[in-house]
Amino acid sequence: MKDVIPNQSQTELDLLEQAKQTLNSLGFEKMRLTEHQRILKISLSDLDFETAIQMRETIVAEIKALGYRFATLDLTPDSPD
Repeated sequence: MKDVIPNQSQTELDLLEQAKQTLNSLGFEKMRLTEHQRILKISLSDLDFETAIQMRETIVAEIKALGYRFATLDLTPDSPD
């Protein structure tokens, strides 16, 4: 599964890796993360999506602590690759 999108700067890649580790520590294993202008888009499986909604405040606080302005959940029903 590809969890980050190529063609990012090293700083963006480092930040994406930190976000991935943060989400892993919260119990999320399969995800796809993309970043644009310090906005993190999180794509999760349907099962994890429900959990993320319940943990919304924690996820937002953790992601913003990394330096992102916003954390978004992708509503597309397809699970991450």
